[in-house]
Amino acid sequence: MKLVFFIALFLSSCYANDIEIKGLKMGMKYDDISKLYTISKFEKSYFATMKDGKDITIGGVKTNFVGLGFSNETLDSLMISFESTSFEDVLDAIKTKYSVKCEYSKIQNRMGAIFNQIECNYDDGKSSMFIKKHAKSNVDSSFIGIRSKTKDMQLIKQKESSKKDI
Repeated sequence: MKLVFFIALFLSSCYANDIEIKGLKMGMKYDDISKLYTISKFEKSYFATMKDGKDITIGGVKTNFVGLGFSNETLDSLMISFESTSFEDVLDAIKTKYSVKCEYSKIQNRMGAIFNQIECNYDDGKSSMFIKKHAKSNVDSSFIGIRSKTKDMQLIKQKESSKKDI
């Protein structure tokens, strides 16, 4: 039984689509991204904009920002923000390329209003992607997040370490 599981897991990772959004995928070098986009730095954060000044869109939806995370000049995380009123359009575009699995729940803001939350996930074996209808701090913003497996492991270790910080 375990052998069947491992074979299925191996085959699913072999045939999974590598996660790529607007020409960006985990493992790309800073210099390669800078050929495609203008990269700006604000404090410790990096942001991508189109070289021609046009808006970056996904599924025809204008993004609020495209945030980049680097480790040793290599892209290891990507965060894309857009208005939550356009969530379904962006999700439909994502679904044309990736077989995301979605979970539905309810969330409540500080004022007590309740919203339908949708969170979808996809994993290609080398990186993982999530798309959330509502951000924790702002229900008007939706996000796409992509992280390398290395970044995922780093965040898990940080979380475990912080639990021991008594």
